[in-house]
Amino acid sequence: RDASNVRLGKAFGKLGYRQGGTDATLSFQHVDNRIEQPGSLPLSELERDRTRNFTSGDFFKPRLEFGIFNIRQELGSGLALEGNAFARHVEAEQFNVSLIGDNTRGFTDTLSAGGTVQLSHQGEIAGRDNRLIAGVEYVYNDVTSKVFEEKNEQTLASCIEAATAAGEDPAAECPLVALS
Repeated sequence: RDASNVRLGKAFGKLGYRQGGTDATLSFQHVDNRIEQPGSLPLSELERDRTRNFTSGDFFKPRLEFGIFNIRQELGSGLALEGNAFARHVEAEQFNVSLIGDNTRGFTDTLSAGGTVQLSHQGEIAGRDNRLIAGVEYVYNDVTSKVFEEKNEQTLASCIEAATAAGEDPAAECPLVALS
């Protein structure tokens, strides 16, 4: 459909270290996207011209930074100590054009961080393989969301007013008059 476009940007990297009883990895992901979305169409317009777009300008723009660190240390006698830590930051902006009222622009910012530490033992009990794991986990999340209205000069009401003032038929000039 008209006024639709997508730009996807991703990068991912991972480093690892393994020696003796130590195994560690560090990974990082970066995502930066922009998705321009055609607005919704009433069924009557979709059947008439499916490429049409009443509300061009809508977009969604998420950005992600995400890092993870994992480590495992063999301690001997079937014991191992493992740890995991992560941090994730997601920012998103979304803009929606409206035919009825003012446009909206939203911003969401999410920060998450946390980790785990666990001790495990692998051995035999009564001739059977057994694994015992004990650990703790901590996670922190902070979310902020803001939505603003922005003045929209091209609403259905302004279209009807302009068409009427110009002596034109609002039903011909303003595509949603028949639906309202």
